[in-house]
Parts: sequence; C-alpha cells; structure tokens
Amino acid sequence: MKLLSLEWTSKGRDIDITEPVLYFLEKFYNFTVIRESIYQFEFKILKYKPDILLIANGVGAPNNFNVVKFAKSLGIKVVTLISEGDYIDNPLGIEAFFWGWNKDKILYEDLHLEWSTKNVNILKKYLKHLNFNKIKVSGATGFDKYKFLSFMDKNTLLDKYNLKSFQKVILIAAWGFDNYFTDYLEKNKQEIVKRFGSLEIVEKIKSNRDPLNEIYKKLIENNPDILFILKYHPGTVDKNETEFKGLLSYKNVLVIHREENIFDLINASDLLVAFESTTALEAWLLNKMSVLVTPNFGDFERSIISQGSPITKTYEELQKYIDEFYQTNKIEDFLKLSDRRKEIIKNIIEFDDGKNHIRAANYIVELANNEITKNKNFKILLTFIIKAIYRGFIIRTKLYKLKYFKKFSQDLWIKNQFDFKERRKIYELYKENLEKFYNKFGIEI
Repeated sequence: MKLLSLEWTSKGRDIDITEPVLYFLEKFYNFTVIRESIYQFEFKILKYKPDILLIANGVGAPNNFNVVKFAKSLGIKVVTLISEGDYIDNPLGIEAFFWGWNKDKILYEDLHLEWSTKNVNILKKYLKHLNFNKIKVSGATGFDKYKFLSFMDKNTLLDKYNLKSFQKVILIAAWGFDNYFTDYLEKNKQEIVKRFGSLEIVEKIKSNRDPLNEIYKKLIENNPDILFILKYHPGTVDKNETEFKGLLSYKNVLVIHREENIFDLINASDLLVAFESTTALEAWLLNKMSVLVTPNFGDFERSIISQGSPITKTYEELQKYIDEFYQTNKIEDFLKLSDRRKEIIKNIIEFDDGKNHIRAANYIVELANNEITKNKNFKILLTFIIKAIYRGFIIRTKLYKLKYFKKFSQDLWIKNQFDFKERRKIYELYKENLEKFYNKFGIEI
C-alpha cells in the first residue's frame, strides 16, 4: 500500500501531527510512505500515484483544499487530520472552523479524523447533513509527542543563543493580532465574523493588542534578570502589527518565529504567558504553569483552554504572579485549577496516552482495506494541471516580482520551506523515540 503525505514545511506542527501516524503505518502495516512538499502538488500526486493521500489539514489554506480535491479527481483515497481542532460551539463558528477554505462545502475526503468526541457532537448539532460515516475520532495525534519525545532543556537553549547569563526564562506566545490589523480582515471579513459572532466582538478583541503590548513592555523593562522569549504565531505575516511591536531590541529578549519548535521553547522555559493560545495546554502536558493576559475584554467566546489558567488584566497582576512563581516555585491560583485542566485535556484532545496516532493509523488501515467507488473527474484534473503549469511558469520566470503576479510569491515561500534533509532528521527523531515507546508498552498491531 503506497501512501503520499504532503505538507508545507519539513518540521513543525503539521509534521508532528502526521509523522507518528506515518511511522506506525510503515512499521506495523508495511505501508510504503512518501514524505513530500505540497509545492506543485499536482505533479507529485501524478508522479507517485499513491493509493492513499494524507494531509494534516484539508481546509487550512487554498492549497490544502486543492490537494484533497485534485487527489479525489484521480480516484485516490484521501485522509485528512486537523491542525487546529478546538471547535467553538456556535453555528457560525463551526462553519468557519470546519469548512475553512473548502468553499464547495463538500466532504471530498474518504476519512476525516477529529480530535475529540466534543468536536463530533458539535458537528452533529450544526452540520447535520455531513456524512458522519467518513468522520472518526482518533484523538489529537500532534499531542502524542509529549509522551515519547525528549525536548530541549533550558541550558541547551541558553547555550545555543549565547544567553547563559540568564537563569530565569519566560515564554510569551503571540496571538494572531496582525491578521486583524491588515487587509486580511477586509478580505476575509465574512469568515472572521462567522468565527467570532460579530464585527463588534472582533473589534473588542483587537482592542487588547495595544494595552497588551504596554504590559509586556513594562514586564520586560522591570525584570532585566529574566529572559523573555517572544514567540510569534506560526501564521504571523506582519510583525509590526502584533503585540510584540517595539519589544525586539531589549537585551533580555529572544525573538523566535519559526526557528524553533514550540515544544522545545515550552520545555526550556519556566512559565508560559499568553493572550490566548493552545500552547497553554501544551505547557500543562509538559508540567509547566501558564498565565493568560486579557487587558480589555475577556468575555468573548474563547476556547475552554482559557479556563485552565489564571487570567490577569494588568501589569501589576501579572508581575505579582511572576514574583510568586520565582519565590515559591508555584502559583496558587494555577494549582486551584488542576481538576478543571484534566477535564479540558479530555475535552480537547480526547486521549493523553500518546496513542492517538495508533488510533488514527488503524482507521487508515481500515480505509485501505475497504473498496470505494473511484469517481474520476477528468475536467477537474485538466483544470488543475493547467493551473500548475501556469503557476510554475510564473515562479521560474520570476514574474511573481511584478505586482500583478504577486500572489504567486506564496507558492515560492512554500517551495523554500521544505528541506528534505531536515525532514529526514524529524523522521529519525520520531523513529528512535517511538521504538522506545512501543517497546515500553508492548505495542503491537
């Protein structure tokens, strides 16, 4: 059985979602797995002629959705997972989350794997027309790594960036504010309003950026003995429109965008601070404490993950928690939320036993063994091929530098984000640690 996995980058979140699944299929079911870049996906799919195509997210960007639709036009079985699977329980929000860039609102894939039972119940509540035979709950595979991978420690991080003079390290995770202060908001207003409920709520959320920036500024200036790692959101496009504006030049600041994996940064830090972030849950899985900062408006419809951390509104409140942490090695208000965090972990990722990738792999094997009708669509196939040739021509001739063709610069970015040597290193890392995990728990088919 030949499986093709296509992703944007050679390391990071989506690779952490797919790689444990891929390795399990190779080891226990003798799948032939091909790990490739999503760049010029049409020719990759035609070249390898896979039996199954797997992607970490089928709706997160136009290319992701096009991969799914193109593969189905060839009669290939398609499996999609989810990069961000913490659904909000409202009809407009679930439309935006579930369909994303799938403007057809047709579930083309043959198997769609959800993070949690909570998600499926929300889908059944608002999207009743879906074919739920195609939707299964595997648990969130990207969180399995916290049960078997080893991560960078503080000393290694400080040594790597020549910052060994610091003993205290706090990670501040950014939110995607820049998307709402650029033309992205205007271009995608309808979808954004669906997600948050109204433009008024979006504006209230936006109102947090500048006071948040001021709080972080005071925190950095008043704690010169603490190294603050400012971690941009992976999807950040305009850094000048984030809550980190003007904070990059301080001597006690380390700025990270995509240079390091978030789990390494969490592990190397003492404490996580954020406005709103799934990384809070990841911090808990690494036995780290978290504090959220919401200066202006905290009662918008936010993830239940926010209920697992104490929430501050002012610099003084945040500083008090940080002082408490470094004086006592704990934050009492965080400890009081212990039972709630256990409920949240179950609610969001279903299982925290490191075996979600095994559940996902078993569903894929079940699909592989089932006969499905191969409805080839040569009209769609031809359309995609023509577009791919045109796109490749624009990039090779560097016409993307011209304003009219500027949109193709994103494809060039995709091309440059996938390094096969780096992808091989990630494979080797997972192989080594998964073998230990399987042996420890006696895992077989």
